[in-house]
Amino acid sequence: MTVIDILLIVLIIAASALCVYLIISLSKLNKSVDSLQKDIHQLIEKTIPVLENMNDATGKINKVITEAEGHWGDLNAAIESAKEKVSRLSLKSRFDKSENPIQQLIKNLSAIVKGISAFWSELTS
Repeated sequence: MTVIDILLIVLIIAASALCVYLIISLSKLNKSVDSLQKDIHQLIEKTIPVLENMNDATGKINKVITEAEGHWGDLNAAIESAKEKVSRLSLKSRFDKSENPIQQLIKNLSAIVKGISAFWSELTS
């Protein structure tokens, strides 16, 4: 055996050891990737119900907000209506305090109409 044969044998043994180490390292890496994949899958399975609950809560919150906006609009309309009624009452009280010839004319015409209708009903019966 020559030196070249001995170096060749050492080289073959080193290459074999390197191949075995590579196979073992790849096996450990594969197990780590599988474990990571399982963890990610579990995380996704646990996250989906939480997201669905958040979607439901968001829908309910939107519904409540929409109803509140509707009630707010109704409240504003009621306030505006009350303001208009108060302003009309204040205007009526101003007209009631002062003599208004048109009101007197309307009262007189309504009295005449009532009188004519009473006369007509007595005449026909």
